[in-house]
Formats: sequence, C-alpha cells, structure tokens
Amino acid sequence: MKGVLKFLVLAALPGLATAGACLPVVGTVKLVPESTCMISGKYPTLFFLGTVDSSQPWCFTTTLKLLGFGTSTGYSGVTIEQLLSNNSGTTTPAYVPADDGVTPRQQVLTARSWLPINLTNGTVISTAEVIIIQPNSNSALPPKRVTEQSVITSATGGLLNNVTGGFVITGNSIGQEAPIKGELCLP
Repeated sequence: MKGVLKFLVLAALPGLATAGACLPVVGTVKLVPESTCMISGKYPTLFFLGTVDSSQPWCFTTTLKLLGFGTSTGYSGVTIEQLLSNNSGTTTPAYVPADDGVTPRQQVLTARSWLPINLTNGTVISTAEVIIIQPNSNSALPPKRVTEQSVITSATGGLLNNVTGGFVITGNSIGQEAPIKGELCLP
C-alpha cells in the first residue's frame, strides 16, 4: 500500500506542474540532539546557538516523515538572528515577559533546517523557522507548548527543484514525533 501511495504522489507531481500549484503534505518530525552541530556547516554565514552554548541541546539530527515521501533525515539548529521592532533591535532567543515584567511568558527562537527529501531524486530543501515556546512555570523542559512555522528558503535538485511552501509543527518534537502539515508549491 505504501508503495502505491508513493507512486501516486510522485505521478501526480508532473500533473500539478502549472505555475504555483500547491500539494498539501502531512506527516511527523522528530529532533534528536547532536553535539557536533552539523547544521552549522550547511549555513556557514549564520551563528548557531549550539556552537557557543552547550548547556542545552541546540543542534539536532532531524527525521521528517511526509506522507508519500517516506522518511528523510537531515539537520536542524537554533540560530542567533536579529529581530527588529519599533526601530530597535534584539537577537534571538528573545523573551516576551509575563505581567510581572520578568518571568518569560513566551520564548521566541529562530532556527534553520537542511533536509534531503526522500523519493524525489535528490531534492534538498532548506528552511527558516520561527518557534514560539510557552515555558512551564518553572522553565523546566519540556516546555508547556511549542508551535513552529517553517518556510522553505530553497529547494535544489530532483523532482521538487525550486519548490516553495512551508510547514507548521505543533508540539514538542525534541526526542519525540510531532505532527507537521504544510504545502509544497511548484514553481
């Protein structure tokens, strides 16, 4: 059955070849901490938190399972990037304070991912993420809630060359599978 589904999805891609046609995708994603921060080699101009702070897992081996595309394995990592608001700036990770002005109500993280997509004859997608975390009252892991928005910044090679789109991940994916849904839009 899985083989038939994969064939149908891949067979449908050329039929969706009209500019901007989008294919909805669903699946799961799982992050496993990795200490060498392999993702930093994929984005040499960015700063990854895992290269400067070893107090928490900031870099990951990423397993993506998209229905019809099988299982893909790549890398992800939390980045240090600039945020701008009202003509002033800060960097991520950033915090939105609770009413007391001190306790973090939400944490804002940025991240990047690099994933070769299985069953596409060599497509590699790169993504940029914004992650919103609602910490537990004592800030212990795992957090209370996690939502992540991921935008495809490039797709090279294979059947999905130059695809655009993005994904939404709901739930904590560190060490466990979390649901992912989104769309792949053909150029």
